[in-house]
Amino acid sequence: MTATGYLERGSLTTFSGIRFGPDNPWSYREAKRLLRLALDQLRADRRLVRLGMDPSGAGRPAITGREGSAVWDFLPLRYAARAQNFTAYPHLTMGIQSTRVLVIVTVPNGVRAPLRRNLLALGEEGFCGIAMQICGNLVRLFRKANGAKPWVDVCQRHYPTQRSAPIEDARLEFDLRTAVPHGRRRRSGDAVKSQPQWLRATYASLATKRSNLQVGFGAAFSLDCPILHSKQALDYFSGTWLACEPLLKVLFSGNRS
Repeated sequence: MTATGYLERGSLTTFSGIRFGPDNPWSYREAKRLLRLALDQLRADRRLVRLGMDPSGAGRPAITGREGSAVWDFLPLRYAARAQNFTAYPHLTMGIQSTRVLVIVTVPNGVRAPLRRNLLALGEEGFCGIAMQICGNLVRLFRKANGAKPWVDVCQRHYPTQRSAPIEDARLEFDLRTAVPHGRRRRSGDAVKSQPQWLRATYASLATKRSNLQVGFGAAFSLDCPILHSKQALDYFSGTWLACEPLLKVLFSGNRS
């Protein structure tokens, strides 16, 4: 049915989960369809509207391609309503990849200077403090969601020409729980060990940026996460973005345009 176009947008209009696995191999076309359905329904989430999401704002101008191992789109924030380029503002990003679903608040390379200054003005300790708030929010959210984890994604890339595909120069990805000091662990025997240097490296990269650098805070859901297999996944996707509210408050503090 996918091959004949039956599963294209407009045919099945209700998101009921992401069920890729041994009996249903990942495909770009199906991932694209599921992504559209999920974001269409998330636009109606009033909690996200209160967070600042613009339900009438456009996502990516076009999602092209029929092959690959990932497809992504985003929900814009209302502060970006007059922006000529969506990379001038943070946005709520969702990507369905061949091994996971990534749901993050993206701080793009081209984010407006006042917003970047707000973030860097925290200093390293303040930046880590905001990250700990996000981590705590996500840990509470994922108590019953095996296969979901707080996540940070840092990527440096460059473009040989304006129309060429990006070339990835560096990537740092880590479970945000690595930034939690040993003494603040609530459970003994936690498999995620403390290594706060990853988070500090993220701040250092932002503070001394000399490249096309993008940072995202949010969550990674493995495809075998049971939550993904039902429409309940939407609550966890929106909950992930809501958990990142401390970051958005800092970015837009004193600057609402």
